[in-house]
Amino acid sequence: MRDKWTTPEPRRLLEHAAEAGVLEAVFLMGTAYDEGLGKAEEPGRAALWYQRAAEQGHVFGAHNLGNAYSEAGVWRRTRRRPLNWWTQCNRRRDVQAQEALAKLGK
Repeated sequence: MRDKWTTPEPRRLLEHAAEAGVLEAVFLMGTAYDEGLGKAEEPGRAALWYQRAAEQGHVFGAHNLGNAYSEAGVWRRTRRRPLNWWTQCNRRRDVQAQEALAKLGK
């Protein structure tokens, strides 16, 4: 997949679709920033796109947002954010979210 991101055109088209509200494009923008596709990795911007996707009901967006908060160490101050997103995923039977919650004893 990375080979497709060697020019700015795919990312520009994806961003245009995401800004237009196409849910899968919103999630994929989070992935692009998370994995540094087409540009350097930007975890903060990835989290913003994942949050947009999660708020629209995208289960993987919610899962990745929970991961982003967890990896950023936010859970050390308050476990509420990752727990909120993983709990939403758990309700949709997301196995990885169930495992993350089990590790936290929830």
